[in-house]
Amino acid sequence: MPFTTVERETRHKAILKILKEDHLMALLLIGDTNVGNGFLGDLRYYTDNVVIFGRQVVVVFAQSEPVLFAGSEIQRQAAVRRSSVKDCRFSEDL
Repeated sequence: MPFTTVERETRHKAILKILKEDHLMALLLIGDTNVGNGFLGDLRYYTDNVVIFGRQVVVVFAQSEPVLFAGSEIQRQAAVRRSSVKDCRFSEDL
């Protein structure tokens, strides 16, 4: 079940709070098909996007909208449909 709008906003505000408190300009979240207890599930926590294959990354900026990078055009299209990130891009070099 997709996140509600309220849940997406809550998670985004939590990330922005971390950025502000730690004086960071951006935060890089990584997602992988092998989601586990480690950092590979961070992207899914934030974007509500299930990585189909390979890896994806999202850069959450303190002063602008986040950007999601996917390793294939198919993954990019899926991320556009499923994730909370509006700016999804294809990148051969994640």
